[in-house]
Formats: sequence, C-alpha cells, structure tokens
Amino acid sequence: PMMGLHPCSVKENVEDELTVIEQYLNSGRKYYAIGEIGLDFYLKVDKETVLNNVLKNAEPGSIVVFHDSLKAKDKMLYALPLVLEHFSKQGFKFEALC
Repeated sequence: PMMGLHPCSVKENVEDELTVIEQYLNSGRKYYAIGEIGLDFYLKVDKETVLNNVLKNAEPGSIVVFHDSLKAKDKMLYALPLVLEHFSKQGFKFEALC
C-alpha cells in the first residue's frame, strides 16, 4: 500500500493533514510508498514546516524530493542544506546523480 498528500488537497490545515499521515505511519501497517510531493511548492506552507516534515518522516530508503522551481526556491534553499547536514551527521552519504 501507499499513501500521500498533495498540496492541492491541503488548505489551511496542513499540520492536521500531516498528523493524520503520522498516525497512519505509526499504526503498524507497512507502507511501500509514502509521498507528500509538492508541499515545498505549496505557498502556504512555511520553510520550517517543509524542513520538519522531512526530518520527522524520512527514514532509510526514503526518497526526498525538493522542487527547484521559483515558487519553491526559498523553501528548498532553506531546507535542503539542513536536511543534508542532519542526515550526514547520522552517517548518510550523498552524491550527485549526474
């Protein structure tokens, strides 16, 4: 099974929606795909929420995607270095794909 959250589905209640996802993740059921692609792009989500969502929910095997569009640029430039720093301190290594 998979689950996800798309920014078009979220209004002012993004924190409530993330709490629901967290409850599902903690239910003991095994999920093979978890996504919230686009929350960094969603204009009403602040950069700290983007960062905290990644730090709280990413685990080994997770694929983290940040948009590099103009609408998401400030959030991505804030969150990406902090995400890399956080997981580097835990022993993860990062390499460019191209």
